[in-house]
Amino acid sequence: MDKKETTLMQEIGSWIMVIVTAVILAFFIKTFIFNTVQIDGPSMNPTLENGDRLITLKLHYFFKSPTRGDVIVFKSPIEPGKEYIKRVIGVEGDEVRIEDGLVYVNGKKVEETYIEEDIYTFIQDTDRWKVSKDMIFVLGDNRQVNKSIDSRYFGEIPVSSVDGQGVFRYYPFNKIGLIH
Repeated sequence: MDKKETTLMQEIGSWIMVIVTAVILAFFIKTFIFNTVQIDGPSMNPTLENGDRLITLKLHYFFKSPTRGDVIVFKSPIEPGKEYIKRVIGVEGDEVRIEDGLVYVNGKKVEETYIEEDIYTFIQDTDRWKVSKDMIFVLGDNRQVNKSIDSRYFGEIPVSSVDGQGVFRYYPFNKIGLIH
């Protein structure tokens, strides 16, 4: 091999190393630090709408469990391979009750500034739940009949099924901002 061929091989080798490093770094970031999701359906209206795109932090829940009010992405307990996005209402040890369309946690009415005014929270079969160890209770922000499949239908979910916390909407551009 002459000097030109050696230089070309070194150049190709360095490009391969850059590409492999970039792929490994992207995989690490997507697996452990953050991800992006697109909202599919009306279950989180008015907070999030169909087609909204979010950044979710994954690293956050390696160190602590979700807390009441967090908007989380988790593995669906009823549709394998699908993820849901809902709001945490109850955590381990909480008693969640829905009465007269209002949500109560441990006997106190939850101030839900994120749902539409005068919305009635419907119940399925049960109106109260005791959240078990390592579990959480989630609801969609859209409480109209048949608009959100959540813990009212499938019960509490394991904390281990949580993939991340929705923290920032980056699309549509006129709604860019933190998620509350």
